[in-house]
Amino acid sequence: MLRWAVSLALVVVLIGAGQAGASIQIFFGEDAVGGDPSMPRDHANAARDNFLASLGMSWTEGFDDASDPTPFVKELGDVTATLSSTNSLYPISIASGASSNRFPISGDQYVTSRVTSQTGGLMISFTDSTGADSWQTAVGFFATDVDAYKYESDTMILSLLDGGPSTVATFDMPQTLIPSARDGSVFFFGVIVDPGMQFNAIRFGNDTIGSQYDVWGLDDLTLGTPGVVPEPGSLMVWIFLGLTWAGWRWYRR
Repeated sequence: MLRWAVSLALVVVLIGAGQAGASIQIFFGEDAVGGDPSMPRDHANAARDNFLASLGMSWTEGFDDASDPTPFVKELGDVTATLSSTNSLYPISIASGASSNRFPISGDQYVTSRVTSQTGGLMISFTDSTGADSWQTAVGFFATDVDAYKYESDTMILSLLDGGPSTVATFDMPQTLIPSARDGSVFFFGVIVDPGMQFNAIRFGNDTIGSQYDVWGLDDLTLGTPGVVPEPGSLMVWIFLGLTWAGWRWYRR
C-alpha cells in the first residue's frame, strides 16, 4: 500500500510509484475563505483547472438534484457513483447554501459527512450500467471546512480502494494553512494514477482518535480519463509555474 503526503499550497506533482511505468499525479490548491462562498478561491480553482486540463474526458457531479435519504446514486458519464457512510451512526446528508462554514462550489447543494476515524466516513463506489465494478484512474473533488481548529492532529485521508476493499493507495490531504485558518477553508484535491493502480471506490477518513470528529462538505466530484502524461521536462515547467504563481499571490497579499 502506498501513502503519500504533499505539503505545498498549490501543487501539480508527478510521483514515481516504485514500479516500471507507474506514476501518480497530484493536484492540490487551498484557500482560506472563512466559510464565505463569495471569497476568491484562486488556489483551489487553479488546481481544479490543471486537473481537468490533464484529463482526456471528464464528468462532474454537483449534487444539485440529490436528496436524502442515503445512500444515494449519481451518474457520471457511464459510471454510477454510490455514496454511503461507513459509520452507521453518522449517515451522509445533502445540505443547501452556506451553513456552519460549509458551502457549495457550484449550484446550491453539496454533501456533508462526519468523519470519526481513518475508516469512518464517506465512501463512494463506482459501477457500470450492469452493476459490475467500474475501474477508475482519476478522481477529484472540492472540500470545505476540513479543519484542525478543534483538533490539531486532524488530517483528512483519502483511500483508493480495490475490490475487497483492499487499499491501493492512501493520501494525506496536504493542507498548509494554520489550524484557525482552516476553519471554513476550501481546497481542491485531484489524483491521476497509473492504469496498474486502478480503483473502484474511494473512502474519506481522518487521523482523529476517540470521540473526536470533523464535519465537512464535498462538492463537484469529478471522474475522468487521463490525457497524455507529461514528460519530465514539461513536468518541471508545470511545477515551476505553479510555485511561481502561488508565490506571486502570496506577495500580493
